[in-house]
Amino acid sequence: MSTLGRGILDALEDYPQGICDSCLRLLLHATSHQTINGACLKLEIEGRLVREKSKLIECERCKKNSITNRLIPLAPQPPVEPLQVARGLFGISELDDLRRKLIQYLNAIDPLGSKEGFSRRVANLRNSQTLPSVIASLMLTHAAYRNELYYTPRPLNGDEVQILQAIDKYLRIHIAPKTAEVPTASRN
Repeated sequence: MSTLGRGILDALEDYPQGICDSCLRLLLHATSHQTINGACLKLEIEGRLVREKSKLIECERCKKNSITNRLIPLAPQPPVEPLQVARGLFGISELDDLRRKLIQYLNAIDPLGSKEGFSRRVANLRNSQTLPSVIASLMLTHAAYRNELYYTPRPLNGDEVQILQAIDKYLRIHIAPKTAEVPTASRN
């Protein structure tokens, strides 16, 4: 998948009701509306998003009545059997749980954060030295695996499970206490 395609899917996570091509262009700093339109059409054909237009549907961001793009909801996952849990399987529910905690952490260290996608926000906070590089790198690795599993469901191999469990453990240890410590006002 192209970088633009991943950026679109990442941006749509922040707008579950859907946003228009113009807003996606602004969020992703794309050069043209046609570039976004073409990428969204391709993602629709691949079954990764839905494009809709109706008098009842408006862009969640700009509130205009235009064609909106939204993610296709995941199909419900079958319950995990106790034997699988005992073997330490790791999947989308664990990745989503950590992602919610990571977003809380980002909101705590950057309360005025923009509506940019998760990965772009992490990169910007790392570049501004608000977020330590090691934490940012692990967050981006986590996001890449999470998006891969979310958009192209496949089982993780044993090495990937170990990597993700280690990332999960490290980030939970290093961000959970800090989330409670960081005031909701701007940090200096």
